[in-house]
Amino acid sequence: MRNRSSKKPIKFTDQSIQSIYTYSREYRENNIGLIAPFLELPSADEYPDYYETIKHPIDMSIIKDKMDKGMYKLEQNIIEDLNGMFHHVKVYNVAETSIFKYASRLEQALANKCKGMGVDYGFYLCDSNPHPNPDRNAGTTKFVFPHPCIFFSQKFLKKSLVLSIIEH
Repeated sequence: MRNRSSKKPIKFTDQSIQSIYTYSREYRENNIGLIAPFLELPSADEYPDYYETIKHPIDMSIIKDKMDKGMYKLEQNIIEDLNGMFHHVKVYNVAETSIFKYASRLEQALANKCKGMGVDYGFYLCDSNPHPNPDRNAGTTKFVFPHPCIFFSQKFLKKSLVLSIIEH
């Protein structure tokens, strides 16, 4: 009689999704884990304007929960959430902050990881300055996410480019 595991076999996509999550969670530069600021959402008491600006906040605990519940069916689904999380940081924070820089470096590391895995990596195309209100304390601008930014996968863009060339 064979010893059978009660667990279902992990599909390749599930392994890829887990690999993308683990890579993002454990990514380090100069022995510093860049993901720490993204592990949980900012305090609503300390940063109420964050929740006015970012209408659909997400952090690594939410991403993990979605992954554990099997809500990610494709690698692109977790990539969209990770990119969304990094994008929120760039919308809310100014470019000179550490968290903004961490988000940029994590985005680049994730893009490289996905490329190495042969997984389509998308990006946000924005119609405006990535930071809506450089002088947030002045209260001159209200900017709400989602905003004039659209997430595109590389496959979508390649298909669109080919169709555009064919049409012209």
